[in-house]
Amino acid sequence: MVRAMDMVEKKYGEAVKTQIQHVWEHQAFPGRDQNACHFFLQLRETSPQGPDCETCEDCDETHMLDMVCKLILYAPQDWFSIVTGGQACPESTQNDFKHIGVAFDASSRLRRAGILYYHNELARMSEAFGRKLVYYIGLGSEDEGTFVDVESTRGLPPKQEGLLRVVAVGCTHQFMTTFIFLLMGGIFWSMQGTSATKNLGLCGPQSLRGRETNFSMQVRLRNGWT
Repeated sequence: MVRAMDMVEKKYGEAVKTQIQHVWEHQAFPGRDQNACHFFLQLRETSPQGPDCETCEDCDETHMLDMVCKLILYAPQDWFSIVTGGQACPESTQNDFKHIGVAFDASSRLRRAGILYYHNELARMSEAFGRKLVYYIGLGSEDEGTFVDVESTRGLPPKQEGLLRVVAVGCTHQFMTTFIFLLMGGIFWSMQGTSATKNLGLCGPQSLRGRETNFSMQVRLRNGWT
C-alpha cells in the first residue's frame, strides 16, 4: 500500500523523511493528549488521500504520521519548516491547491487526535509575524470587508450602541462550502461532511465562499434570533 510517507520520500528525499520522523518521535507524538488520541484511533475513520495513495482506516500512530506528511505534500509553503523542525521549504515548491483540501483535512484530524505540537508551532510563527489582523465587515459593506490591524492606532471601530459585534474563526476544510448568511438573522453551528467542519451562520444577505480568516462583523439586533 502506498502511504503519504512514501510520497514524501519520493518528492523530498530520504533526509527530509528522516527529519519528519525525528520531530514526530521526539516532540509531536510524545506530547500528544493520550486520551484524545486513543479515542480518535478507536473511531477508525477513513480520511481523504492524495493521488496515488490508497485509503484505509486510521487506527494506529503510523496513520497519524501520514497526516503530518499530507501537510507538506499539499501545503508545503505553510507547513514544511514546522514539520521538518526548521528546514526551509525548497524555493521551487508550491502549495498544491488542487489537493490542498487533503492537507486541511489532515490538519483537523491531528487536532482532534490531541496532537497539537504542529499547530502550536504554527501559532508561534504567526505571533512572530508581528501584526495581528482580523477581517472586518462593517455595516453597509456586507459585500466586501477589509483586513484591520487590531493593535494599530486606528484599529477596529468602536462597537456602536444597539449593535451586536460577532467575532468568528473560519476554518476552510475540504468539506466546507459557505458561511451561510440568513435573511431573517440568527447564529447557528452546523456540521458537514466526515471532517465535522463547523459552519457559522450570520445575519445578512450574502454568502462568503472560500474565505479562511478571522473576521469581525457588526449586525443589527432584530426579531427572530435563535
